[in-house]
Amino acid sequence: MKERAPFFYALFGGLYRTEEPVALDFGDYLSLLLMDTGHITPMERQTGWLEKNLQARSRIPWLFVSWHVACYPSARKWNAQPMSGFARENWIPLIEKSHAAGVFNHHDHDLQRVESEGKGGRRVMVFGNGAIGVEPRDAECEESRKLAKARAKENYVNVVTLTADQATVRSLGLNGKELDRTEVQASSLR
Repeated sequence: MKERAPFFYALFGGLYRTEEPVALDFGDYLSLLLMDTGHITPMERQTGWLEKNLQARSRIPWLFVSWHVACYPSARKWNAQPMSGFARENWIPLIEKSHAAGVFNHHDHDLQRVESEGKGGRRVMVFGNGAIGVEPRDAECEESRKLAKARAKENYVNVVTLTADQATVRSLGLNGKELDRTEVQASSLR
């Protein structure tokens, strides 16, 4: 895999020393669970890891999960990639049952914020779908469009600000223009 993704491994290779997802813990206030949509480790092997690590971090005030292939695609059809459906059916319900504040996805190269379907008990914000450094794509997925809270065909970066009471996620375009903004209240996660 390192031969196929030299830029990824040059930046993040130190995190991925074994064939499993990565948990980054920042003190006792923030954890990031970095999943893999089958590029290194089969997704089926990661589901138990995700469930275990969501439970192990149940007392961490801010918990986010991230992976590459969007579970709510925007520039692709709903079931165009099996990874999307697998994450929607297996990972999203686990995250909805946890106190995770949100999910970050990539791969489709446009801005889309979706509220999950709530199959696991509550709805979770899914921030996607990664658009910086490449030409943004047209959104064409009707199923995701129905769940979308925000969309834009723009390059952007998400800026996350955490306080004791809330997480604010701002999506900023190339010139710093705010394309989207949402707040997640800490009290809504417990």
